[in-house]
Amino acid sequence: MNKLLLLAVSLLWGVSGQSQVVLTYKIHGLLAGTENRMQLTSYVDPGETGVNTRWDFSEVKNTGTFSGSLTSLSLSRAGALFSAGNTTLEEFGNLFVFNTTEEKLEQWGYLSGQGGTRIQYTKPFVKMKFPFSFGREFSGDFSAEYIAGDKVMGSMVGTYSVAGDGLGTLILPDGKEHVNVLRVKEVKKYETNLNGQRFYYVDESIRWYSQDSRYPLMVLIKSSVSGLNGSKSVPTVSTRAAYSTVIPAERGSLFMEGVKLAPSIKVFPNPFRGQATIAVNLSDVTSLTIDVFDVSGRLVKQLVSATLPAGDHSFIFSNDEKESNEGAYIIRVNSNGQLSTYRVVELK
Repeated sequence: MNKLLLLAVSLLWGVSGQSQVVLTYKIHGLLAGTENRMQLTSYVDPGETGVNTRWDFSEVKNTGTFSGSLTSLSLSRAGALFSAGNTTLEEFGNLFVFNTTEEKLEQWGYLSGQGGTRIQYTKPFVKMKFPFSFGREFSGDFSAEYIAGDKVMGSMVGTYSVAGDGLGTLILPDGKEHVNVLRVKEVKKYETNLNGQRFYYVDESIRWYSQDSRYPLMVLIKSSVSGLNGSKSVPTVSTRAAYSTVIPAERGSLFMEGVKLAPSIKVFPNPFRGQATIAVNLSDVTSLTIDVFDVSGRLVKQLVSATLPAGDHSFIFSNDEKESNEGAYIIRVNSNGQLSTYRVVELK
């Protein structure tokens, strides 16, 4: 009995002796207008759970790069298709629809890059509940429909579980060492029925977070799928892995160290006839890209993509140059990786 009590006390001391990482909406919630740049890597075993764990991925090889862009649902090409949600995440051309609040993060949908197929949740998948820390866990069930055009083509039903199962030190493939990191394990199990074909999926995601990093420092994903028609097939396994290339922001800040603050931007007139002016004031040398999209998400024109000196710059979006008949446009400004979006309306 004394030995059991000593073990319990030592475990509690281990957690209390290490500063807790607490995921909150204010610091870790999805934020429209931001970009999450990551380096793709080969997959590796996620390692041990528990307190004072050391995850050393310094030997993992890089395989490529990608970035995820977050936009308000109303400003995205998915805005007219989903009634639930407020934020979209775009990765590899595909859109994921979320509803993010101070209490939780829910996934409500998916839209393919071509826009022909979407998944609409009838009961959302809860990805996070705030606040969240080591030792916390929650679970639930979800359901969704596959839709092509306006026709329901299939269904999805499943369960999920999320647990804060590790605290310790993380060493990324670029050699950067992050102490006091929280590991979160997410397991999603679901069955699909699409055009009469039934499949069973298991998705396991491991993410590491620091207190001052809005998005994960590293992500490991392992997925398996097996057929359910007739005799069960041998599962097909696929993996993905990536780590953040962004230096974490100071606690509570929306701007990242090493990244210049977003420039002063004015778009006028709005509404406009014929042409609109985008005026930008840069406080320092800045890598600036300005793209104009129609409301479907199609790129209409790129106004600039260059490194510019400090000072005032202006760019014209002309009605004569556009290839769309839409009356509304989304202007996306990328300044040193910091995204801002503006909606403008053309008067006919």
